Amino acid sequence: MFVIPFIGPILEFFIKPLFDWLGKKEDTKVKLDSNDVEVINARVQAIIATKDDPGIRLARDAAMWFPIAYVNVYIWDRMMDISHPELVWGVKPLDLPWENYMPIMAVYAFLFAMAWRGK
Repeated sequence: MFVIPFIGPILEFFIKPLFDWLGKKEDTKVKLDSNDVEVINARVQAIIATKDDPGIRLARDAAMWFPIAYVNVYIWDRMMDISHPELVWGVKPLDLPWENYMPIMAVYAFLFAMAWRGK
């Protein structure tokens, strides 16, 4: 699980054409206001500007690696604590009230969603 952010771009190279081929759909006509069109154009320009930027992808993957590693080791400790206590790493749970770490988790959830929706 620790290497998923780093091997993701490699797997994407092989799997993305298949999903693109399977996901082809006919475009539907939608009536939009002029304000909606401006917002959509701004988003498209931002996506185009950062689409293949390796620095942004590396920063996003590096930011996600630490919470992924913590959660995986914490879950490992909880599973091994019962049957094999000698394999426990000793990771402590976060003893914070939820108000302190929920904004951070929201940012990580946003980064994770942006990584998986195709930038």
